[in-house]
Amino acid sequence: AWCEKFKAYDEGDEVVDDDGLDDFVKSWEELAKDAPAEVSDDMNYMASIATSTIDEADYSDEKMEAASDRVEAFVKDKCGFELNAD
Repeated sequence: AWCEKFKAYDEGDEVVDDDGLDDFVKSWEELAKDAPAEVSDDMNYMASIATSTIDEADYSDEKMEAASDRVEAFVKDKCGFELNAD
């Protein structure tokens, strides 16, 4: 079930405007809350960054990159798709 939710999110429109910010935050919070144990810590960390204010968000820190890499590998291995694959 989580893989399907993550895939639906990944395939969605990635441009977030002011009107869509609440939905973006809600999506990340739900994905983190429901994440499998193997990526739960990483998803919670990524959600905390994604849901912080734009001024506070740091998408380039090493911890964020490592968490993203682990989630990406999990999704490819366990869910059977690659993130942002066209």
